[in-house]
Amino acid sequence: MRAHFYILGLTIFSLFNSHAWSAQSNAPAKTNIPGTGFYLNPPLGFELSTRFPGFIMNEFQSSIVVTEMSAPYPVISKKFTKPALKGTGMALLSKEAITFNGKKGTLIHIQQSNYGISFLKWVALVGDSKHTAIITASFPEFKKELLSKPIRNSILSMEWRTPKSANPFLGLNFRIQDQPNLKLAKKMGNSIILTTDGKFSPKLSKDPFFMLGASYTQGIVVDDKKKFSTKRFMKTKQMKNIKISSTREVTHGGLKGIEILGTGKDEVLGHDVLIYQVILFDKRSYFVGQGFSPVSEKKKYTTLFKQVMHSFKPKMSGIY
Repeated sequence: MRAHFYILGLTIFSLFNSHAWSAQSNAPAKTNIPGTGFYLNPPLGFELSTRFPGFIMNEFQSSIVVTEMSAPYPVISKKFTKPALKGTGMALLSKEAITFNGKKGTLIHIQQSNYGISFLKWVALVGDSKHTAIITASFPEFKKELLSKPIRNSILSMEWRTPKSANPFLGLNFRIQDQPNLKLAKKMGNSIILTTDGKFSPKLSKDPFFMLGASYTQGIVVDDKKKFSTKRFMKTKQMKNIKISSTREVTHGGLKGIEILGTGKDEVLGHDVLIYQVILFDKRSYFVGQGFSPVSEKKKYTTLFKQVMHSFKPKMSGIY
């Protein structure tokens, strides 16, 4: 499997489904986003999120989310074209070159509808030849007069410094343990990625990998958990010919959920892939674990993926 490209696609176009209250000129001092090297002036009324690296204002379904990638800025920035965004239900409103602490950047304005509500996004991309950060701010369009300018100013106040801690779980509200042949490789946004050698490479590969993260949104009530999990499984990114082989109820870390096993065909490399998925539900949201490996290693990695999930420990009252 190609962990980098799968996660890249998932991150870029799922970030925009995350949904900051606004601002006065006397903004608070710059605040560090735990687990990252980012500091910014959050708009008045924002608070640090307990589910992802960033800030949130639940009252207006608005958020600022930071995601760091081990990928070249020139490559990532080219993904944000009008045709590419249109293909995912987003309209590009504007795009301009900017700089952050001497690093090249791009500021993008986007419109997207979710759950029958039109949202506007300010998206900042910044990086170099090896790394890229994406800062995504989302807010309802009907609040644009109140929110748009303060949120834009907040993003533009961002500073990117060297993180104080190398702890990959800092800023997250869960823990997992790596396993033989599945080593902790990287934190990306609100997710942890495990690979066979503990390294995260942008090169195409069929190597197995596992990722686990908390959903960006809160306040979600899922009545039919099996239907919800099945629908998500059948829409697994960059897979076709998806088939389900088993579905069962599970409990990990005190949370109940649905585990699904199946197969699909990699749209890029063309090989058959084992797809493992677990969604665990809490009162307000959910956690998603996904594992991928060549079908030829199905038995081995099904066991390893399950062992990772057995190690899952949530912290529902906040972040680590």
